Amino acid sequence: MSKVRAKLITIGVMAGAAYAAYELLLNDQAKEELKRAIKATERSYQRIKEIVTEITGEVMDDDAPLPNVQATSQQWENIGY
Repeated sequence: MSKVRAKLITIGVMAGAAYAAYELLLNDQAKEELKRAIKATERSYQRIKEIVTEITGEVMDDDAPLPNVQATSQQWENIGY
């Protein structure tokens, strides 16, 4: 439990420091550049995700087994398994 608490405190301190640095240390131009960089990174991530999905496809659960699977299961049942 203390490890979890220590990690949460660390994350909270880091988030607070990042927010303070953003608000206090960056001027308006730097804030806009940071926002643009974040948006460009997000667009790149989405495009890469689309490309990978196109290449690999998506795994979908079958509602019913294929006919050959059904036939094989029936054959096994016929011989007693």
